[in-house]
Amino acid sequence: MPIRWKILPLALLLFGALGLLLLGDEARAAGRPSTSLAADDSTTEAPLATLAELRADPSAFLGRRVRLRLQFARVLETWNPWLTRFGSGDWIGLAAWSDTAFTWERGVFEDPLERIFVRRSTAVAALVDRAAPYRRFEVEAVVREVFLDEPWIELESARPLTEFVGEGSILHAARGRELMVQENWELALDQLERALVGPLPAAALAELERLAELCRVELQPRATRRAR
Repeated sequence: MPIRWKILPLALLLFGALGLLLLGDEARAAGRPSTSLAADDSTTEAPLATLAELRADPSAFLGRRVRLRLQFARVLETWNPWLTRFGSGDWIGLAAWSDTAFTWERGVFEDPLERIFVRRSTAVAALVDRAAPYRRFEVEAVVREVFLDEPWIELESARPLTEFVGEGSILHAARGRELMVQENWELALDQLERALVGPLPAAALAELERLAELCRVELQPRATRRAR
């Protein structure tokens, strides 16, 4: 038998195998996200969200990177990691309020989210570990897990913000609200004006100014109020 007839079957087998490999590569490429999309994801700034939104629907944010503005409450001494990755050996636990929360309200003050974590021995950990209570940060964060109906959040970066609601503003605003309930408008206004001193963030500033204006209206003569 001529040698070419012996080589022909082997050549056909090789060409067939090569064709299958090329088809497999095309199929795999069709099933992968495009590289341009991956590049866009890495360069696009994470969308801004609020901690209140994450708490309201944590599953919608699972695995997503977002920017948050947080009011820092405290570093956690202990916590139960349950079945999550966030054991105290590798992580520092934090408690914080949503930037849209008014911390002079008792119910809000007593309910910060305690499922925020930073990996130990990182620049972010060093920053938040030195942070004073009530300071605000803009952070990039990822909801890594949802457990006990709460988002378990990893902070990947943090930047201190100038504006914050300090302890003095919290105390004066809380007293002002109590005095408003008692309809002691003059003393309430005095407390609210004290609370307004300092570099307040926009949401807190607007709410305290609204409360102070309510007191001013109540202090006006009845005839003036009816005219308004």
